[in-house]
Amino acid sequence: MNRGVAYSIQNKFADALKDLNKAIELEPRKVDGYHNRALVLTKLGMLLEATTDYTTAIELNHRDVELYVARARIWEELNQPDKAIADYGSAVAIQPTNEQVLRRLTTLGAQRSP
Repeated sequence: MNRGVAYSIQNKFADALKDLNKAIELEPRKVDGYHNRALVLTKLGMLLEATTDYTTAIELNHRDVELYVARARIWEELNQPDKAIADYGSAVAIQPTNEQVLRRLTTLGAQRSP
């Protein structure tokens, strides 16, 4: 387990961010650094910053359903249902039988209907 994740587990988010920033600086093409930093940023309530890291992670690995779902959840929290639906749609395109994603799409679609 890397130190950034260990700090995060111990709720030492400032230390986690510092280590994750360094990890990304050293290996900017590695998805895990962005994903883990997005998780920490989310815990800190820095949601827009987290979406930026998820976007970078998705650019590096556009087939990872978990990344789309995590970013979609943030879009929901930010009251951006269209962006959430787009991310859930991308996740379902990769994994059409993902029940969790299908339920979220149904719920969001129902909320948007008049």
